[in-house]
Amino acid sequence: MGLHDRIREHLKENRDSLLRPLGDGRFSIRAGDVADSMDLRNRMPSICSILASEIYQRQAGLTLVDRIVPPSGRGRTATFFYVPRTPSARSRALPRARAQSPPPPIRPPARSRVVRPAADGAAIPDADLCLVSCGATKLPHAALAKDLYTSDRFQKTRRLVEREGWPWFILSAKHGLLDPERKIEWYDMTLDTMSAHARRDWARTVMNDLEPHLAGVRSVVIFAGARYREHLEPALRGRGIEVHVRSLRQGDQLAWLGAQLARPRRSGTTVSAPRGPGSPTDTERFYALLAEIEGRVGGRRRLAECDGGMDWPERGVYFFFEPGERRRHSGDGDRIVRIGTHALKTGAVSTLWKRLGQHRGRAGTGVGSHRSSVFRGLVGRALAARGDCELPPTWRSANEDPRTKNGMTSAVARRFGLTRAEVLASEADLEGRVSDYIGRMPFLWLGVPDDPGPESARGRVERGAIGLLSHYSAPAEDPPSAHWLGHHSDRERIRESGLWNSQHVDKPYDQAFLDEMERLIAAWL
Repeated sequence: MGLHDRIREHLKENRDSLLRPLGDGRFSIRAGDVADSMDLRNRMPSICSILASEIYQRQAGLTLVDRIVPPSGRGRTATFFYVPRTPSARSRALPRARAQSPPPPIRPPARSRVVRPAADGAAIPDADLCLVSCGATKLPHAALAKDLYTSDRFQKTRRLVEREGWPWFILSAKHGLLDPERKIEWYDMTLDTMSAHARRDWARTVMNDLEPHLAGVRSVVIFAGARYREHLEPALRGRGIEVHVRSLRQGDQLAWLGAQLARPRRSGTTVSAPRGPGSPTDTERFYALLAEIEGRVGGRRRLAECDGGMDWPERGVYFFFEPGERRRHSGDGDRIVRIGTHALKTGAVSTLWKRLGQHRGRAGTGVGSHRSSVFRGLVGRALAARGDCELPPTWRSANEDPRTKNGMTSAVARRFGLTRAEVLASEADLEGRVSDYIGRMPFLWLGVPDDPGPESARGRVERGAIGLLSHYSAPAEDPPSAHWLGHHSDRERIRESGLWNSQHVDKPYDQAFLDEMERLIAAWL
């Protein structure tokens, strides 16, 4: 009998001890419990695959409705939630269920309204306060709580409550009642692994922290599952507060949130975190302009496939995409991760290809120099921090400027008591990895035949695009994915902005740059 068959047979024979009734009609299984009961090690992918499979659901008479997983997608804390397929299947498959008759439907307690999505995406009532449960998918580094949780469910809920101007808090298994603006570290904790006593204590702490914010509150909307609500709902109702609940299976929840976000904002509401000029319309327009460039130049290029003999404008602005980074809210397609230009000093003679060539490194050799490219230096340090390879001690530090004599290879060699050749040899592996990584990143470019200088049109487009797309000072439409390499950067501005840029990410942008960009495209092409 193969491993998968053994796991399925074990689940069948031990369903009464492994399936946990949650009291709201759902049942859960934790992957780690299955592994422990079978004395399995390093088999989480197989266990999680089976628990999510249609074969197991048919065998157990269940339907998978939700799952909570660690950032890897599979792990001991991965928990799967099910509901019975039919009343008869429930009486056969679920622990402690009576076969004589199906249990009565679970109804919400008095004054608690469970809001279900109508076919037309019916809206929820106006709220005096919203409570939003945290999510299992998180950024791997410290961030504001509202940014740390990266799941579509959480971020769409956040967009909805911020757009409507509703005051809100996050319900965190570790931190309790959490201010969205509080900066916290990554953690791995869920109420589903806590005992009933621990969950009661958690809810008591949340209510104590919530007390100062309940003056004048008549209605609360809770976007959370049963474990987060089980003790909070009665406590809020006991204060005479009307509670509205938003808790559906994942697909329905996302569809409902999408319908709400497509509606116009309620009249009379004010947004608690103003978006300023950085509206979805500006982001969509920016990407539409890039699409026009892409169509006219014949498509994106990759640095690994480029050389100086190709048709490049003398000066311009470049826009890098990154494999795996997708736009989230502004539309479909890849997300821009770096914007750059050159010749921003009066009298500078650098060209667009020279700057791109510095990012690429020498063609065909994999050899490049991070001392000639800030972009290369940033990517190299992030690759090393992620664990791809060791960081050479001679690699440029985060605050060392490669344009100064102290940042040149010969100066570094003297500082470390090495020869120049020894420095280059120690850095060759990481330089090669950087060349490979950047070489696979598609990019577009816009030719701008202006004079070198800080007030050039290229500089205005660069600053405007960075300000528009940056996630540093305010939520952007398209934040980075949880697996973006930039999360491993040692520069806060990279991690928080979602861009491989450290300049201009904290500055507001002038919408006029989009008009200028449109004129430049028309003039160039």
